[in-house]
Amino acid sequence: MPREVIAAMPNPSMTGIMEHMIGTSGKILITFCLIVSVLASYMSWTMFSAEVMYQASKTQVFPRFLNKKNENDTPISSLWFTNIVIQIILVLVFFTSKGYDVLIQLATTMILVPYFLVGTYLLRLAFKIGAVWYIKLTGIIATLYGFWLVYAAGMEYLLFSVILYTPGAILFFYTRYQKTGKFDFSRNETVALGCTILLSIGSIYAFL
Repeated sequence: MPREVIAAMPNPSMTGIMEHMIGTSGKILITFCLIVSVLASYMSWTMFSAEVMYQASKTQVFPRFLNKKNENDTPISSLWFTNIVIQIILVLVFFTSKGYDVLIQLATTMILVPYFLVGTYLLRLAFKIGAVWYIKLTGIIATLYGFWLVYAAGMEYLLFSVILYTPGAILFFYTRYQKTGKFDFSRNETVALGCTILLSIGSIYAFL
């Protein structure tokens, strides 16, 4: 098949190639395999998202209500919570001009911040305990690389992601209240929370 014909095929282009090679049965086969692949990925990511919330609740990082299981030993509260949030985000993305691409860019930017924080924590811990030189070097490289990734992602989506970090911070401090019966912030936590709220307000204003 000519290259320009393959390039003009609609996604998934493999269905058109298989139909050209072996007929309609090839198109049916690829379509069926694609459906199985997408459903399996959707199921695994749904379970993974719920498991993250459940484990955070078990270690008292997130509120206790996310720790509930049903008769099948499934973290049902986390499953409902994560899927409701996902549906809300999908509806919001549906009404934006850029659609799904915005969600991909936003998710990519948000995961870079934890990468950077992991590198800085390794660097801080390595110097605090007096680790060997190559552990310190690893921390330095990881921190610099994480900072470069966050910088390269651009400020637009980084600011937008702060809007979504704010509800997570609220959940974290609410869990603290469940454990201690009071909102007891350290100085660093107060500064971090204040900066997050101010940046989220600025982000909302910038995107309106």
